Amino acid sequence: MKWLDANVLKPIERLENALRSENDPHFRHWEEYGDCKPLITGGFLTELSALKAKAQNLSEWMKREIDGENAGKIAHTNEIRSYIVYIAIDAVRDHFPDIKLSRGNWDNKLKVMEGRTPAYVRRVFLETTGRHEALDSKIADFI
Repeated sequence: MKWLDANVLKPIERLENALRSENDPHFRHWEEYGDCKPLITGGFLTELSALKAKAQNLSEWMKREIDGENAGKIAHTNEIRSYIVYIAIDAVRDHFPDIKLSRGNWDNKLKVMEGRTPAYVRRVFLETTGRHEALDSKIADFI
C-alpha cells in the first residue's frame, strides 16, 4: 500500500494537477502563448485515470485485509506458505549461488531446526505475513 501510494498514486495526482488547463502556459514558450492546441490527448488522460483507479482499488482491497472486519483472520494456506518459502530459497540460489543451503540442525531445546537458511526463511515469512512459523518441513521440501 505504501509503495502504491508513494510511487503511483501521489505521482498521478501531481501529474493531474500539473496538467490542469490553468497550467497550460507552463508548457509553452512565450512565442507560442495563445496557441490553443491541446497538449495532452484524451487517450493519455483516460489511461492515466484507469491506472489510478486500478491502483486505488488494489490499495483499498489491501487496506480492508489489514483494517477491515477480516483483519488478522486471513489464513495462510499451505500453498501460500510453500510459495513464500520457495521464493525465499530461490532468491538465495539466484543471487548467491555459492552459498550452501541447509535445513539446519535440530535444536532440542527450541524444538525447531536452527541454522542460517531456516533463520533467513523464517524472517522472510515473518516480514511477508506478520506471523512467525517454524516452517521446518516446508524448508526441507525446497532444499
